[in-house]
Amino acid sequence: MSTGDDDEEWVQLATLRTRLRTVLGDLDTSLRWRLVREMRDESRRWESVDGRWVALELGEGPDLGSVVVTDSTGRRELVASFDRALEIAKAWRT
Repeated sequence: MSTGDDDEEWVQLATLRTRLRTVLGDLDTSLRWRLVREMRDESRRWESVDGRWVALELGEGPDLGSVVVTDSTGRRELVASFDRALEIAKAWRT
C-alpha cells in the first residue's frame, strides 16, 4: 500500500533528476567548446571537440564598422555590435 509520503518522494526524485539532466546538459555543452587562438583576422574563435568552430571578426571594406560572425557550417551573420555578436556566437555553440 502506497502512502502520500512515497508519492511526494517520487515527485521530488523526478524533479531532481530533471534538474540534474539540465545542469549536466549545460555542462556538457560548455565542455565541448573552448576558446582558442584566433586565426587570421579573427577577434575571437571557439572550437568544439568534434572540429566545429565559431569565430568573430571585425568587418572590413563594405562591412566596416560591423562584426562578422561565421561558423564551420558556412553561416555568416553581420551585426552592429560586439555584444550582439557574442550572443549569436553563444547561440551557435549550443
